[in-house]
Amino acid sequence: MPAADRRPLMKMPGYVVRTLEKIEQNGYEAYVVGGCVRDAMLGRRVHDWDITTSAPAWETEKLFPHSVLTGERFGTVTVLTGGRQIEVTTYRTDGEYTDSRHPEGVVFVSDIRTDLERRDFTMNAMAVDLRGELLDPFGGREDIADRLIRCVGSPERRFTEDALRMLRAVRFSAQLGFGIERETMDALRRCAHLVSALSAERVRDETEKTIMSQRPEKLYTALEARLYEPFCGTAEIPETAEKLLAALGDLPRSRQARWCGLCAVLTEENVISCAADFLRQFRLDARTVSAAAKGCRIVVNGMPEERMELKRILAAEWRDTAFSAAAVADALHGGCRVKTLNEIAGSGECIRRSDLAVSGNDLRKELGIPQGVHMGDILQQLFEHVLAFPKDNTRKRLLKLAEKLADD
Repeated sequence: MPAADRRPLMKMPGYVVRTLEKIEQNGYEAYVVGGCVRDAMLGRRVHDWDITTSAPAWETEKLFPHSVLTGERFGTVTVLTGGRQIEVTTYRTDGEYTDSRHPEGVVFVSDIRTDLERRDFTMNAMAVDLRGELLDPFGGREDIADRLIRCVGSPERRFTEDALRMLRAVRFSAQLGFGIERETMDALRRCAHLVSALSAERVRDETEKTIMSQRPEKLYTALEARLYEPFCGTAEIPETAEKLLAALGDLPRSRQARWCGLCAVLTEENVISCAADFLRQFRLDARTVSAAAKGCRIVVNGMPEERMELKRILAAEWRDTAFSAAAVADALHGGCRVKTLNEIAGSGECIRRSDLAVSGNDLRKELGIPQGVHMGDILQQLFEHVLAFPKDNTRKRLLKLAEKLADD
């Protein structure tokens, strides 16, 4: 057992304390572990408390009547207590990794250090017991103080075991504002080709967390190291891209805006040629692909700043497409397009054909215009007129204009 730091480290919620107490009272060791320890040490809100224990899963399940064996293979029991869920997992070490993602199996062990040494980064390989005493055999606390992401043991081995850890390193760097330790970064570059073994969904989730963070420019690290070669080819990533990616931190935290911004940067820097194809590789939903790709095209083609032109874009595209494009254009190139779009959207002016003061039924009843292509053309011309002259959107004025158009 590694020597413990005797200084109390954190205050745990009552339901976590009670869970630890019950396990210890029945003769087993138990610690909160991993991300919850890291976040508590950083003063961040802890969303999920995880416990590791010497108790076998079947024993944990027996100790807590309100529990479910949710991961028998990995010795994980989900304990329901105090209206909350806690994952309680037996100490283990991983078997051989053959696909750069999943171990062939696990071996349950009795030593917590053995459990901690299988983990990815030192900041995630710390544990705290019921009395608030810290077990930190790999220097996680010091690395947190130095704001460094460092692998536990050999970084090349960690990344070869699970290639997703490379993207997690970049994501943690973006979320926490940490640097990546030199040997860890060198190994990340050497192992970058292993990303091709990962599912698109896994890469998407880590990428999205990175670009949704306050430091989306950290994605440059991954691009420069060629982690995204399976998605955007072998094109060099210019140094100027890092500054452009940093500007995406000013965007709204919406999927459409952030993916639109990423595509705009990569397109303008000649890293990708088709935003829609790039996005589809990540298995994103159709709405996000459509909005982000269209928004990217608008930005790259030069989004105007004039009110009337912005109004036409808002009329032609979905609202989230127009606003995403405006936010990206403002962030990358300056301007007040979002402010202007908000003024237009709040003005009550007609920006959809459905906002017209007349309908096809009015044209048929009042003017005898039959349904069909001709009626559609007239309604579109009325819509174009009202976009330019919003005060003309009255029933009387539009019927008069429609009558004239029908006679032409």
